[in-house]
Order: sequence, then C-alpha cells, then structure tokens
Amino acid sequence: MYQGNGEMSAQLMRTAPPHVASPDPFKATAEESDRAWRNYIGYWGKYRVDSEARTVVRHIEGGWFPNWIGQEQIRSFRFDRDRLVLEADSPAGHATLVWQKIN
Repeated sequence: MYQGNGEMSAQLMRTAPPHVASPDPFKATAEESDRAWRNYIGYWGKYRVDSEARTVVRHIEGGWFPNWIGQEQIRSFRFDRDRLVLEADSPAGHATLVWQKIN
C-alpha cells in the first residue's frame, strides 16, 4: 500500500501457510516459528519516487527482517495497465513483485 502522504506498507505471505499447534504464538516450536517466518514478509516506512530514474526508494522504519530497518530499499518500477511492477536484485536473487490496483 502506497499512500499519498509518502507512507507505505507491504505485507506479503504465502497462501495457506500451515497452522501452529498452539493458539499462543509464543508457544510455537522452533520449527513452527521458522516456517512461519520464512512464509511472511512485512515492512513499512516512508517512500519517494524518482520518476526520471523510474525508481521508488523506500526508507524502512520497521518490519519482519531487522537488518532492513533504517535502510533504503530501491526498486525499479513500471506500469502495466492497472498493475505496478517492481523489480530489484538482492543477496537472495532477482525479485519481481506485481501489485494490482484495487478500485
């Protein structure tokens, strides 16, 4: 979600992740916690758009991966009809995210 006031939030997860045995998230086993962590990405912060460079720069204020907090994440962008396509290279490899506009 990108808002007009310069704030953004991204919450991504795999479809239908396996449930944890306990209803208390603090009682999840190490294996359950690891599986849950690896099936979710979430972060938020401020963003700015550089139209000339076709990039969006996101200053991460908080999120699931502590190493990103305080960093800037830069993504190239393009529009494809009613979709926003973001791309970036990272230590984990090349990523392409496609965001669908909701009316």
